[in-house]
Amino acid sequence: MPSSYAMNSSRALSFTETLANCLDVLRDASVPSSQQEQSPPRLTLSTRERPTENALRVLFYLSESSSRHHNNCVAMARYGELVPELLDFIKICAENGRHDEKSLALLVLKNISAPNENKRLIAFIHRGARIIGDLLSMDPSCYMMALVLVSFTSTDDDLCNEIASREEEFHLVGSLTYALRVASLTEEEFALRKLEIINNDPSISTAERLVTLVAEDEFSKDSNKPLSPIPAVRVFPETARWCLSALKNLTRPSIMAPSRSFTAAHAIAHSGIVKHILRYITMTNEKHIDHIEALGTGSTSSDDKTPEPIEPSLTEDTLEAYSNDPKNWDATSPQDAALFILMNLCLSSVVHEHMCKCGTVSILLAVANYQPPLGRSIPVDEAQTMRFQKLKSRIALSWLLGGEGSHYGKQKQKSLSTAERAAQDPNNKALVLSDQEARALVELLANVLHRRVITGAPSSSAATLSTKCILYAIRCLLTHFENRAKLSKLAGPKLNILLMKVIAMRATDQSPLDEIDMESAENALFSLYLLSSFGFKHVFLPYWFFSVNIAKSLMAKILVSFEEANIGNMTPSAQHAKDQLLLRIKYLCFDELLVASPKFFHLQLHESDLKFPSRLLASLRQVQVNEIDPGASPLLDVHDRAVFRAQALDTMEGVWFRRSALFENQGAVNKYPSALLAAQELSMETKKKHLGDDTAIDEMLIANVIVTSIKKKKDCFDHSWRWGDPVLLKEKSHSKNEQFPVLGMVSSMFSSDPSRPTFDMSCGTITEVYWGRPGT
Repeated sequence: MPSSYAMNSSRALSFTETLANCLDVLRDASVPSSQQEQSPPRLTLSTRERPTENALRVLFYLSESSSRHHNNCVAMARYGELVPELLDFIKICAENGRHDEKSLALLVLKNISAPNENKRLIAFIHRGARIIGDLLSMDPSCYMMALVLVSFTSTDDDLCNEIASREEEFHLVGSLTYALRVASLTEEEFALRKLEIINNDPSISTAERLVTLVAEDEFSKDSNKPLSPIPAVRVFPETARWCLSALKNLTRPSIMAPSRSFTAAHAIAHSGIVKHILRYITMTNEKHIDHIEALGTGSTSSDDKTPEPIEPSLTEDTLEAYSNDPKNWDATSPQDAALFILMNLCLSSVVHEHMCKCGTVSILLAVANYQPPLGRSIPVDEAQTMRFQKLKSRIALSWLLGGEGSHYGKQKQKSLSTAERAAQDPNNKALVLSDQEARALVELLANVLHRRVITGAPSSSAATLSTKCILYAIRCLLTHFENRAKLSKLAGPKLNILLMKVIAMRATDQSPLDEIDMESAENALFSLYLLSSFGFKHVFLPYWFFSVNIAKSLMAKILVSFEEANIGNMTPSAQHAKDQLLLRIKYLCFDELLVASPKFFHLQLHESDLKFPSRLLASLRQVQVNEIDPGASPLLDVHDRAVFRAQALDTMEGVWFRRSALFENQGAVNKYPSALLAAQELSMETKKKHLGDDTAIDEMLIANVIVTSIKKKKDCFDHSWRWGDPVLLKEKSHSKNEQFPVLGMVSSMFSSDPSRPTFDMSCGTITEVYWGRPGT
């Protein structure tokens, strides 16, 4: 609270006069001592009244108190030279070691920068971000500076992007990462590195200081060990926590562009700090007994040579709380901020390779697969925190691994990145959701789509993860076949309704707060297409999406209106997904009964989540759709029977028993859970031939051809096919394709001669179907 003198002064004078008086005091305090001797006599800091401290208290009171706090702060940021003088005063205090006044001035600056309209003015125009960042790198012990930087970066995405993009010489991100590394040192480590840390030689940049610290970490035996969750172990724990929060803000994905934070992500990766951030979430069940014994060690007298240990007062429950388990990572913990930073980095494809080389996959996987110790009950709030942290880790893995490669609907790359190789490893279970995670993911999508805050878990509200990011995660996770089957089983039409609502909102331009852009809707569309493979035998959507006349069905109206609203802007994968869904409408399962219970499938959804707003329905009913020809009707064995695929050899053509030798070489065999899944890979890489410009490739037609060729014992699409009978491959468990590698790389599957039909017409009645290599 301000002193009585300051209070009386602020009441007696107008707001503007009070600011003028405070500004005069700050100017006097910023004048060098040589000039103060020549200036008229004024109250100085050495006097008993301490006018500088009083002025700061008045400014703090004006920026902190009353219902006019926001208006006061806006006016203060625009009053004369108040902010520049405040920044100059902070620099003088930092140079002269006046820590109390510096902390008070930083509190005032934090309050003034709270309104969004002030952040750009203070951070850029007055160079506040640069000045405070430089001061923080010179004195990492001052956590208030890191707190001010958190205030600067707690703003709209465009400003954060601008802050990061102006890092011409590694300033703000460099200052934060350097301060984070210093603040995370133990007392012992700090003592060993103290000389280089306190060396304020201006010729040595912050980037060079950080490089030295990181290089020393590489040779440290503890560089890959988890950081102790006990704050007292770190030399400046509060600085570390707020630095992580500021970095989380800087890397936060934009609502409209998840890949926006490339600049900050690249700067963080370039700094070499990623391995250190990973240590914050590295799992451990150690109780840190060595540290606890050190805290509880004493002696009976000062003359004792061997001190007698004092029994530690910490109970087993307290020790459990100190273990680095996800249930303890609440929204204010450094682990929570560190995990968000890693999630944000996983969204930026420019650092995927670096993230994988740092061991990110294994550490995130350990968190995602964490199971609490048996026999120990967990409070409800801790259990909720644990589930959310595990889900965040799985989402990060989906962005890091599931967004790479041709299985995502992209063209194949000639060379594979580390992330792609990890994603395409059939034995890699990093992307596989647990039942609990699958349900939680659908509930999270419903909550962020409808902008609801989850009671008891504020960090999982719509303000933390955007609809766009969740839709991107779902699309990435669905690249793994097990997730498609699991989400279809556990979420059923509930998830499909939410995806259809997203597409409809984009098609009619009725998305809330413009959160659903073209990329979000395409992710929903592609996800719906992947899930539709299970909609032929299980309920896909409620009956009100269907009509006997396909052109009048709500599903067709949504898909067609989305295409018409985005003519020329749809990606090939989105166009392909839309075409396949239109061809399948006639054969998908629709059921009205499932809408009755919002808790069906054990999902905690609101009844309104499963309904379209009346305004949205009215817009969709006005859409006129031309007649739609249904696609091929699925054959009996298209869905349920696994198939094997091997490269066909022309020299063996027509000799079935000799062709069976191809399937004994498991390294050359690809497995698929169904013919439809095998057709999916063929269709997404095929160029249409002789089908007309407006005719879509029908995956069901391709799947029927595969089934027919197996029955007729003929090759098709340049490959030999067999039913997935395990007897055929006997018991060779070393195969790289053992786990049905739907996501695996596929060898050439097309005819080398595009003029030659790759399907023998004797296999069935399908005519004029030609498939060439990509690009032909």
